Amino acid sequence: EMSVSLAMPCSASDTFVNHHKPSVYAIVAMLRLKNKPAWLRTVFDESCIFSMIQNLTLANISSEIVIFFRELLQAQLLNS
Repeated sequence: EMSVSLAMPCSASDTFVNHHKPSVYAIVAMLRLKNKPAWLRTVFDESCIFSMIQNLTLANISSEIVIFFRELLQAQLLNS
């Protein structure tokens, strides 16, 4: 649901949008694993990440979102 809420904000449930911080920390922890789950590349593919970036605004950028994108970059799931 996190990838959907960032890629298509209108599709996310209000509950998730209001409480996304724990999900960000869980995904960041997975991105930091030496052996990352294979499904991460499927969930956070190029089109999903592109949609997330397109939907970023000053109003929805939080420190958790910055950490999330930094970890995507370090995990080589985000092109610099």
